[in-house]
Amino acid sequence: MAQNVSHRDVICLWSVDTRQKFDTPKGFFGAACSPLVDDGRVLMNIGGPNGAGIGAFDAATGKVLWTATNDEAGYSAPVVATIGGASGGFGRKHPKLLNASVSS
Repeated sequence: MAQNVSHRDVICLWSVDTRQKFDTPKGFFGAACSPLVDDGRVLMNIGGPNGAGIGAFDAATGKVLWTATNDEAGYSAPVVATIGGASGGFGRKHPKLLNASVSS
């Protein structure tokens, strides 16, 4: 479940049931993630099939901006870094390290 909650107003601004939307399997150890907010996007380790292993949501609206890979969810937190002038998101996806462009 991805949610954006205003703690000032104590209301849910948006919510996406990622398990339902992306048909995410439970996985060997269940499902959990630590999303990363970067430049107006919420980057998540979704773990869904059909190109939804990772994804980005618009932080203001919850709209899906992009999804990529068919990898199962992993339990590492994503990080964003600029290397050689290119911004990328990095995260461990069992059994590899993933680098994804986060520019869109």
